[in-house]
Amino acid sequence: MNNYVIPLNIPVKKIFYFVSVLLLMVQNAHSQDSLNAQSVPKVKQRSRTKLVKKSHALKIFSVKELRKDLEVLHRAFKEAHPGFYWYTNQTNFERKFDSIQKLLTHPMNELAFYRLVRPIVVDVNCGHTQLYTSIKFRNHFRRKSRYFPLKLKFIDDKAYIQQNYSKDSTIQLGAEVASINGQPIQQVIQALFRYTPSDGYNTTYKYRILDQDFSAYYPFYINAKVDTFQVTYRTGPSGALRTHKLPSINRREYRRASREFKGSEKPALDFKIIGEEEEEIAGNSRTSNDELLKKARVGILTIRSFQNNTLRKQGFSFSQYMRNTFRVIRKRKVKNLIIDLRENSGGTVRNGILLYSYLTRRKFKYFNYEKVTTNRPYTFMRYVNTYRSRMVNNKLLIRTDSGYYISNKLHYNLKTHRPSKNHYKRNLYILINGRSFSATTQFASLVHSKKRATFIGEETGGGYKGCTAGRTCYINLPHTKMRLKIPLIKYSNAVSETYATEGHGIIPDYKLQPTINDLLKGRDTELEYTLDLIRKQMED
Repeated sequence: MNNYVIPLNIPVKKIFYFVSVLLLMVQNAHSQDSLNAQSVPKVKQRSRTKLVKKSHALKIFSVKELRKDLEVLHRAFKEAHPGFYWYTNQTNFERKFDSIQKLLTHPMNELAFYRLVRPIVVDVNCGHTQLYTSIKFRNHFRRKSRYFPLKLKFIDDKAYIQQNYSKDSTIQLGAEVASINGQPIQQVIQALFRYTPSDGYNTTYKYRILDQDFSAYYPFYINAKVDTFQVTYRTGPSGALRTHKLPSINRREYRRASREFKGSEKPALDFKIIGEEEEEIAGNSRTSNDELLKKARVGILTIRSFQNNTLRKQGFSFSQYMRNTFRVIRKRKVKNLIIDLRENSGGTVRNGILLYSYLTRRKFKYFNYEKVTTNRPYTFMRYVNTYRSRMVNNKLLIRTDSGYYISNKLHYNLKTHRPSKNHYKRNLYILINGRSFSATTQFASLVHSKKRATFIGEETGGGYKGCTAGRTCYINLPHTKMRLKIPLIKYSNAVSETYATEGHGIIPDYKLQPTINDLLKGRDTELEYTLDLIRKQMED
């Protein structure tokens, strides 16, 4: 530690301030960046005034400022979030906020405050509700942060090495990770789950998020200062443990390696019929030598997104593509249709409604209702980012004894819908996983509730009964400038209570996950299983 000398001619007040700042720096210098969200990450030993001027990201906020931000966050939830008490009762939530309030006894920087508050945002159990750091802190983190140099795949509470981003060529793909920096991987998973939102009590969505973002999540939520990761893994169920020390990588290296792993962008929409020539159908295809499947007339419709913006960027019109595809399905007399919704995190509700209209012969309701909290301006409007937010149009609202609802007569989503021309009537199979979320789960829930299809894969990330989504409000907390995203509409799916499990998504008829070896070999486990089901059906 540096030796500080206080000149004798400095006024007493300045000496007192200097000593106070010195004590604060010593405290921060000895703090540990650990799983405890209450700890304050280490900051460099320099004047607090200089820190504030140099970077908002390193600013130390007073207790008064932190409590004000927490109060605005609390008020925003209570006034605007229509699903705030959906999965956790009001008394428990108030206790959680009170406990955080009591922990705000000393100044801290944005990262420490963020780690403290984000778990209560996650406890809302809404995958559309998010708390982001301030833009300045985000940019600071991107410049300074180091990333975990392995891509992990999470299967049944275990983590496997799917891709090596490091320069250590001795790392064996497919190995099971036992610990990172001495901490068992199960503890790491549970620690990160505290910061990972999902609908209800679902965990499959959390695992799929970790699949995608673990390299960034680990340093951000657990240890932002590490330059080397000590990774212990085993090469088989009974294999010997091996430990490697791997240098962290920077953001540029991480993004480059991640892009290489993902490969070229896949089309958001794709359709093929097994055994048909490519030019004769609505999308890409491959020829199959499986005569049994040719006789089964199997069509595979892959929908990677319902989001219109994503579709337009690739030159797709969802309505036109569906119209052409189902025309081909009827013309080619497809008997078995597989709709692949894996990794489809949702998008435009109308596209889900349209797709369902091609799968039914009867009129149908898509939602029971769409509910909001109020038709009045929020008391926190001064903190709302009006540029990013998309608020609910009050002209669409009606007031009832049980609250405010969007009018059935004025909104397309709530109308009774008709089947589309060329609707499909034969065998239907739907592939789902934890990333099947939001509008995707809304569509799939209705299909499941009507017993219209056989489902293969893992539980969806979205809730069976509904979700809070749609119009969204972005709130900038007054001092830290952290950004709170609150969905403003509660959607109740028009599904039967018989098949719904409270707090969970769609449970597939055939639960299936690929093994790490399947993934490394490029095998599509769920699709192969579905084709086997069709083969058996043909043989019977």
